[in-house]
Amino acid sequence: SGSVSGVEKACELLKAAGAKRALVLPVGGAFHSPLMIHAEEVGDRLLGIIGGYIRWSGMVDDPSQAIIITERIGGRQLDTWARELILGVHNLR
Repeated sequence: SGSVSGVEKACELLKAAGAKRALVLPVGGAFHSPLMIHAEEVGDRLLGIIGGYIRWSGMVDDPSQAIIITERIGGRQLDTWARELILGVHNLR
């Protein structure tokens, strides 16, 4: 599932890695795919991971600052999951 160009690139990479067959299927949408989830949810997860990394790596020690920076990167307020990840990631050091 993905954009046509993204799927074409994935097919190229898979073939280069030794896949016997990889092709683009003409479908109206990826509604059949279990990988298909809302883009906003994916975005929230990725932003949480980015913010968690910012804090975990030591770039920013203050969790509230890490949240602010991450919200600026994403251009929106983080959801609860992302905020909790940023707040708790220091336990992984």
